[in-house]
Amino acid sequence: MPHASPNGANAARIDSSQPIGTTTRILDSTLASADIVENATLESARRAGFFGTALEKIGLAVHEIAINAIIHGNR
Repeated sequence: MPHASPNGANAARIDSSQPIGTTTRILDSTLASADIVENATLESARRAGFFGTALEKIGLAVHEIAINAIIHGNR
């Protein structure tokens, strides 16, 4: 079920009119890096206005993507 935003509308982002910046990071191919990626992504998503369930789903998806890249993308 979507969470209501502070203005009462159902939305994943509070303010979608502002552009979202990009970030580049180079990390070691270790499982600990998945947590770093997730935390950095969640911080960016919060600054972009995501909240609630949408924020949780973003964190989970990014963590899983990072784990899969670390485990299956390297030899």
